[in-house]
Amino acid sequence: MTIAAQKSIFTRLSGRIALVTFLAIFLLYGATYWIMQSSMTRALQSAVDTDIAGLADIYASGGAEELTNRLADRRALVSTEGRRAHYLITTNGNTQMAKWPKLDASLSEFGYVRLDTGQQVFARATRISPDLTLLVAREYGDDSALLMRLSLIFLAALIAIPACVWIFARQLAGRLSRRVARINGLLLSHPDEDGQLSDAETDIADEVGALARHSARLVKRLRAAAQAQRYVTDQVAHEIKTPLMHLDMKLTRMQQDQRYAHLTHELADGRKDLKNITGLLDNLLDIAASEAQRGDISRLKQVDLSALLGNMLELYEASLEDAGMHYSADITDGVSMMAEEMQIRRLISNLFDNAIKYAGKGSTLSVSLDLGPKLIIADDGPGIAEDLRSNLYDRFSRGSSNLQQNGHGLGLALAKAICERHLLKITLQNNHKGCSFLIEPKEGDHG
Repeated sequence: MTIAAQKSIFTRLSGRIALVTFLAIFLLYGATYWIMQSSMTRALQSAVDTDIAGLADIYASGGAEELTNRLADRRALVSTEGRRAHYLITTNGNTQMAKWPKLDASLSEFGYVRLDTGQQVFARATRISPDLTLLVAREYGDDSALLMRLSLIFLAALIAIPACVWIFARQLAGRLSRRVARINGLLLSHPDEDGQLSDAETDIADEVGALARHSARLVKRLRAAAQAQRYVTDQVAHEIKTPLMHLDMKLTRMQQDQRYAHLTHELADGRKDLKNITGLLDNLLDIAASEAQRGDISRLKQVDLSALLGNMLELYEASLEDAGMHYSADITDGVSMMAEEMQIRRLISNLFDNAIKYAGKGSTLSVSLDLGPKLIIADDGPGIAEDLRSNLYDRFSRGSSNLQQNGHGLGLALAKAICERHLLKITLQNNHKGCSFLIEPKEGDHG
């Protein structure tokens, strides 16, 4: 059998695991980048501040000329970290640059700036004396290259690790989905099918393995119960119907025997009662069988409801004419569903028979079928009293106005059982003159 396509919880779980992995790596990258950037900034700031402190001492002891000479020497040096130094100085408002970086020396500001040469540096401007301003800068190309390598490594990790996690999780999810599908197949199998799970499936010591073991035991008990119920009902049917058939044969022979000619009417009534009892038994067995298979779609086949309904109207045309009734039909072509054809025929014939029995001469039977499927069988007869609608589908439920009619009050009970067997619902519509039954799929059930 096949199970309707549905979204797998394991697939969604795999996607969420991969997403969480991606977010975790991204957050780790952000934290690492921020820590390294902060560390680099602090190191550059420390180097610049140390340099400024030394140059301030040189200015204090040797003056501006000594400071200028020392700056020329320092420009030629490169630190062990590869951070080349840059120095700018202004004396009495004259600067060595065409454009001084946007750092306020009076506030001793620092930050990342670009020099006239286009070089990106970390710099600090400070005022050593009222007529002398100094800017000390450090290149950070090697630090930027390190951050770039770090970013590339994390970028590769952001792509590779979630992808590997997704592939692994999908493989694991696929195995779990197949295991759960086998359990679903067992639970949806028909009681007569000899479906079972392998020992390897039930012996696995995890949650799905426990579910498989419990499901196997449950199905085994249900099959045993179904077989016992079927055996009992078959035996009861046989034990009751067999003597009834023998009794009917005896009454038939008595009708044919001239010695009992004066009892012909009584014998005919007796045979009629026997047929009613047999019909009652058949209806009860049909209801029990339909209720036992409620929601079981394993043995249903595609049935063309449009063609079936058209054929049944042709078969009932003579009966409707004899009852003095008319009929109208609005049947959409190509309406089909998964169903057991004989039970659907039984459902429709029960509703047709009810209309013929209770609607009365001169009334009209209206039949419509639309996609869904949505089937309406209605008549414009006297309808059903409000006080009888609460137990309309109960077994042996008959209105007081219908007691003179033949029947056992099982027609609508059987109709409801057949509908539930096929995941349908039957509803008596209130906004219709007479009696109107709507048959449509149950909400949430798609077979």
